Amino acid sequence: MNNTNINVRQPLYSFVTHNSVVQQLIHNVYFISTVSILSIVISIMFYNVQQKRMVLRVVKLYYYPIKSCRGIQIATARLNRLGIEYDRNWMIINPSTGKQRTARELRKMTTIIPSFNTLQDGTLQLILNGKYSTTSVSIPVIPPENSPSKDVNVWDNILKASVYSCDVNTWLTEYLDTPCELVTIDKGNVFSFERHLATDYTAANMNKQNNYSTSAFADGYPLLITTVASLRDLNKKIKADIGTNANDVLMEAFRPNIVVDAPSLRGWDEDNWEYITINGIEIHTPKPCGRCTIPLIHPYDGTRNKEGQPIRSLRKYRTNKSMDAVIFGQNGIHLSGGEIHVGDIVTIKRRLKPLIYHTKVDSDL
Repeated sequence: MNNTNINVRQPLYSFVTHNSVVQQLIHNVYFISTVSILSIVISIMFYNVQQKRMVLRVVKLYYYPIKSCRGIQIATARLNRLGIEYDRNWMIINPSTGKQRTARELRKMTTIIPSFNTLQDGTLQLILNGKYSTTSVSIPVIPPENSPSKDVNVWDNILKASVYSCDVNTWLTEYLDTPCELVTIDKGNVFSFERHLATDYTAANMNKQNNYSTSAFADGYPLLITTVASLRDLNKKIKADIGTNANDVLMEAFRPNIVVDAPSLRGWDEDNWEYITINGIEIHTPKPCGRCTIPLIHPYDGTRNKEGQPIRSLRKYRTNKSMDAVIFGQNGIHLSGGEIHVGDIVTIKRRLKPLIYHTKVDSDL
């Protein structure tokens, strides 16, 4: 019996190594496999990049302690039942009528700069400086217990407010060159202050069911949400209308609370948002924000835009007939308290059919 070991692999190996057709086939299979794997990896990487570009985030936060005065940019916004903490909790009024004074009539109000300071005894103070003043005045955030109460008028709402002492009123009267009084929400109590929102645009019975559906002295709603993409598109339209040398309109001119952006976000995407969430806080966006003449006023020096911008360009392509207004931004109602931070992800929970926009015949601004 022959015990010679027969290597059955040798003929196969010899066949493969000496057959150019088989070698080319193996090379092609290897090449195709490598390309396929690389394609999958690149596709996954591209998908991840695209997903990141689509993620909406909060990029800026603002609040405005005194209605129509300078805003304060912050990194974290604490929301109570009236909106962002201290947002428009103070208001300047006409002493004789109780009606609100705003930058619509007094552009110089935008140059009043509020800030806060804590005294050694723990008392929190609101300080008022003026861009065109060499003096300042301070008041306690919580008005004295003996502060008089007064009915004040914010559009169609008659609200109870506490009136501050004569020192701050003298300063405001001199700075704005007209009689003024400073008021705050009654007794400075955010828990007892009552002001219900307009029911024609809010969800059914929201005012009755949700303790957060209220605001302090804001025009209509506790929050205003805007997007960088829409401002970018607006500034392009303005340059097309009046020339490439036109100065960009600042986001601060629109006085938003929450500014949102994403690398791939299209302008005016916010038009059909109905519900969004930020850091677990659900926000209902019941109606777009119809703009008055305040965006015509430069937010830092109080000057009026000589070209009538941005309202003039907005009228050309952002006029809604049903609201009889030009639109920029979305009003918001938060449905709970909590904190919102710059960098937080914004999730669109539900969308609506967007409004139809028209051109409005231009008029003097």
